[in-house]
Amino acid sequence: MREKRKRRDSRTAVLERGQLDPKVLRQVVPIAGFCFQAKATRLNGKDPISLLRSVAFSESLKKRVRQKAHYRCCLCQALADLREDTGRWLRDRNDRLEIESRKTSNEMAARGQLYSGAHLAALAGLKRDALHEYRDEMGLKRRQYRRIRDQAPSVDRYELSDPDRDILASWRASATHSALEGSSVEVDDVTREELEPDLRRFEREGDPPL
Repeated sequence: MREKRKRRDSRTAVLERGQLDPKVLRQVVPIAGFCFQAKATRLNGKDPISLLRSVAFSESLKKRVRQKAHYRCCLCQALADLREDTGRWLRDRNDRLEIESRKTSNEMAARGQLYSGAHLAALAGLKRDALHEYRDEMGLKRRQYRRIRDQAPSVDRYELSDPDRDILASWRASATHSALEGSSVEVDDVTREELEPDLRRFEREGDPPL
């Protein structure tokens, strides 16, 4: 009983003085909003319940700020991953095109068509296929970026790198071969300006539009 009375007197003394003693606050706070009846109505100039609400709101606000910052960080990382995936996809597809082109040239040589127009036409067809896949792949990736930007409007731009553009330029260049010096076949570019104006704009300036 004496111990209980001592604790109660200690809490009351703090409230009556209107001071916030950290040692006692740890005892007051858990019960102030439930069953503790303070004789005084002010605690550091505030009602105890108001103080508790203020502390709770402050902690809630801090938590929301941390969550928002973490969420934005995740979205920024998602954009970085998207850029990396874009460059990797183009490099991998370019490697595959080179392998397919060498294979096609070897097959043409085996059939005695190494110096024929059909050889260059076949190489141009492989480039067209790469550009077709690129168009479809970039459609998916740009939609993915728009979803990121919808959630974080201030996120950085999504754009191609100079090495990415160099790869595309090589795909669009006319098909040639060392065995047919001076000859070339134009590539049927399915991503040319008149067919895909928005894609070509993206290649120049990125998303969103400037």
